[in-house]
Amino acid sequence: MPDWQSMTGFGRAESRDGNWTIAVEMRSVNQRGRDVRVSTSPRNLALEHQLVQLVGKRLNRGKVDVRVEAGQQGSGTASLDPVQLNRLKSQQFRQRIALGRALPVDASALQGARPVVPEQLVLDTARSALASLIESRRSEGLALHQVLAGQLDDIRAGLDKLVAGRPSEQAARATVLADKVRELQDSGISVQDAGRIEEELAALLMRSDITEELDRLDHHLQSAAEMLAADGPVGRKIDVLVQEMGREIHTISSKSAWIDAKTIAVDLRATVEQLREQVQNIE
Repeated sequence: MPDWQSMTGFGRAESRDGNWTIAVEMRSVNQRGRDVRVSTSPRNLALEHQLVQLVGKRLNRGKVDVRVEAGQQGSGTASLDPVQLNRLKSQQFRQRIALGRALPVDASALQGARPVVPEQLVLDTARSALASLIESRRSEGLALHQVLAGQLDDIRAGLDKLVAGRPSEQAARATVLADKVRELQDSGISVQDAGRIEEELAALLMRSDITEELDRLDHHLQSAAEMLAADGPVGRKIDVLVQEMGREIHTISSKSAWIDAKTIAVDLRATVEQLREQVQNIE
């Protein structure tokens, strides 16, 4: 079974270190390209950039939302952001110079201090959440693979019916030709004109032959079967292939003179539309 991924999945991981608790959640849905959006609490733009790169190295397509929650437990004094700590020391130094004596640290000044989140712990937790997300996407990808295989089998069965009915198709086109010639003869045209019109109608009916469309549809199905056995991202390739299948089936429905072929083509178009909806979720 090939290693396919859906673009829909969910992953979560949680870690503890000292008085820190880190929780990372990742959700992904289908999208033509890749869009990774990260939200950290407390906000850390540098860390968010690292997380975008981390996810981007493993996932090729999909809209991925990453949420990071970092919290502290216990009543110990929070470690300060280096910039805020230097600013606080500078303020205290100026106060000592102005008053000529040392001042105790103002507890209220610490309330606005931002704790320094352990970035390595966040990144390690994010890797675990990403692994969980990828496993979820693979599980969904396996289910999609089975659905697509069944739908392609249905299209193949419809194609076999069309190929088997080619004698009926040819007979229907011959009947159309004979009827048109008879109508023209009944209108009073000359025998010489009737021969020329018969040639023109025959050429017209030859252009309405669906042999080429049947051959191309068969080729597309063979290519799809090869993609079903391939590993890695194949969603875009299959999407293009399914669009081509839809065009061929539409042309078959328009050109065919055999009424049963039109009925089969309608069923095939419905199956191709369902197939296309499923393909949208493949990475």
